[in-house]
Amino acid sequence: MRRRGDALGFRGLADQYADALAPDLSNGTVDARWITLLSWCLKASHEVWAKAEGESGLGSRAAQQRRYAWLRPLELLWVAWTLQAGEPGGRQLRGQRAVRKWLAGGARGENFGMPPEQFRRYRQTGLYGAYRTLMRRVPGFTLGERGPDGWTPSTVVNGLFDHVNRRLPKHVRFRDEVLDGGTHWGRWREQEDRWWMKAGWDWEVGGLEELLPTEAGVSKLLPGEERELLKGCLFPKDHRRLVVARALRGVEPGSRHVDLCDLLARDPVLMSSGAGPLLATLPAFTRLADAGMDAMRALWAAVGASDQAGGPEVADLASVPALQQPLLRLVESSRTWNARPDTAMLRAGETVVLLAGAMAGARTAGEQLRALARHHELHGGGLRWFRVRRGRVEPLLPQNGAAASPYRFRLWPLARLARQCGVADTRTALEAALSRDDDAPDEGDEA
Repeated sequence: MRRRGDALGFRGLADQYADALAPDLSNGTVDARWITLLSWCLKASHEVWAKAEGESGLGSRAAQQRRYAWLRPLELLWVAWTLQAGEPGGRQLRGQRAVRKWLAGGARGENFGMPPEQFRRYRQTGLYGAYRTLMRRVPGFTLGERGPDGWTPSTVVNGLFDHVNRRLPKHVRFRDEVLDGGTHWGRWREQEDRWWMKAGWDWEVGGLEELLPTEAGVSKLLPGEERELLKGCLFPKDHRRLVVARALRGVEPGSRHVDLCDLLARDPVLMSSGAGPLLATLPAFTRLADAGMDAMRALWAAVGASDQAGGPEVADLASVPALQQPLLRLVESSRTWNARPDTAMLRAGETVVLLAGAMAGARTAGEQLRALARHHELHGGGLRWFRVRRGRVEPLLPQNGAAASPYRFRLWPLARLARQCGVADTRTALEAALSRDDDAPDEGDEA
């Protein structure tokens, strides 16, 4: 699965904005249909786990791993069923590369064709991993002695399970009878996928078209019963997610991501909330972050275009025409940030202050390049793209190895879930949330 970069070290503050606008969501929670399908997986696997393990509790990591071992095959069966339907359509199908090869080989071999390490990591990188925080934090989905635990089905999960189960072909509907018959459950430990297939949940299932995950680029309303169940949890009355979704209805056609941020920073309900002081700085932050990433990409392209051993000299890069405007925009947005009295004390905003100060004080293009490259080397997260040594910008990655992800605030996932649940018509906001330089949302990703 592709990891998003943090080239400027702004992720901490960007996450604060995201938590203020779209709490409990992530970049992976992009399809409400998957919440429905995972609810079916969660309920069915819970019944089998309770029988196999005797409801031994979920307080330890080992117990949770045992619990997940019964859930994982169902996640991957939905991936396989979608691929078998011949309609991947850019849908969110984590792990699809391995599953596709497994299907092409006649579904022979264990673990859906995944190597042991990939199969083990699927708990974090797979579909339940993408939605588990939501299942654990949003009231109504799961239960637990100390609040939602992400595992134990609650009323809404049970309702979504019934919604799916009634629409499945009869031979793959979950039924209590599969738990009878004197099964020696200990024999199936670490072979849970084989148990599900032996019990009738096999990879060849048709007639699932109305239940498949949503296609890329499609943001239509979900069916009424499903929509109502999800809406009550995801967008309860007066919740921040609902407030933001309704504010996004005001987006004008042709808007960009920065226009969404301006709109939200003007919303009276948001501004009067506890997050108001933070969100007031959002327009300045997104302009600075976008300008910083534009300059990083331009510098990376110029470094890649050079054939000088050890990387191009800073003096030569300073005269590259394609770098002039990005650097100028970064300096201007840095000065705007510095001029605000409410930015210096932002929690997790230290790296932003450092870059803005360095760029505003750099007078020449050469000084600006050095300031940007040094900030990236000292404060960037993840792999470093380059560094300045002996007057040269030395590349540290292959030319296609830089993770140039922009800083975003989960507005695309929020807008899509809101549209699917029918709480707001956010189609214009969805178009604006992805600018030309953005990564596509998490649809069709590999695990």
